[in-house]
Amino acid sequence: MHYAASDVPKEPPPPAPSDRSTTFQPATGGKETYSGGTLLVSAYGVLWFILLGWLFSMWRKQRALDVRLHTRETKIRNLTHRAPHTLFSSRACCSSGS
Repeated sequence: MHYAASDVPKEPPPPAPSDRSTTFQPATGGKETYSGGTLLVSAYGVLWFILLGWLFSMWRKQRALDVRLHTRETKIRNLTHRAPHTLFSSRACCSSGS
């Protein structure tokens, strides 16, 4: 069976730029699984959760740093009260016996 060139269906020509729509046209024939409002609220919720988690971790790190600093300050204060003449003294670290 042979077909003539006129029997073969031709593709429609591509639409001209002026024929195309410049507005959003939703797809037809499908059901949306999520509404736009639900996605927006979910996205904001995730962002707030990440932000609050980051702030909480920064707060914990700052608190741990404050504890370490307080401990070191206390140790230094105790050392200076016990022997103030030997701490940071040039004779204590650099005496050569002369």
